[in-house]
Amino acid sequence: MSKTVLLLIDLQRDFLETNGRLPVPAGDANRVIAVANRMIEHAQKAGWTMIWIKNEFRWRQFLGNISRKFAAMKGSRGSEIDPRINCSTEFMMVVKCCADGFSNARLEAALKDLAPERIVALGLMTDECVQETARGAISRGYRVEVIEDGVASMTEADHQKGLANLRECGAALRRSEELVTIIGLLPPQGAL
Repeated sequence: MSKTVLLLIDLQRDFLETNGRLPVPAGDANRVIAVANRMIEHAQKAGWTMIWIKNEFRWRQFLGNISRKFAAMKGSRGSEIDPRINCSTEFMMVVKCCADGFSNARLEAALKDLAPERIVALGLMTDECVQETARGAISRGYRVEVIEDGVASMTEADHQKGLANLRECGAALRRSEELVTIIGLLPPQGAL
């Protein structure tokens, strides 16, 4: 069994659809969706464990909901995983209502059970949920790789700030093609 866990963070309608409540730019959304689908397919073939993380904000989080334009409210259509993502129901879903995925104890418990050698992460937003979840994993001793072409934010400035913060906290930034080609399903030496 592979010792890699793929975290798929906040790939939700309100953040990826152009008519969502808090969308990233359409070009970025299309790129993230394509990379997510590529990495999901790769993870399935490579035997990686996938953990889906998504926001479901509560109505009592009133001030935050105003600043988020009531995006990803619990039970709303916008909180659903974007249908363009090849989401499999056979994998764990961790629901959170703040930036750090570790705010839900289920994530930490699952990772303790899996004991991964590395965590690979992609999703939204680079400067918020991806950054804070990666930081949470690193602080718990995990090796974290963020798929640079699989993350986005609402603005390019926020995206670049998030990438810089990820580097600073110790996350390695990788491109999806690098992970699939180098770390992917290469035949064993001598098998050709």
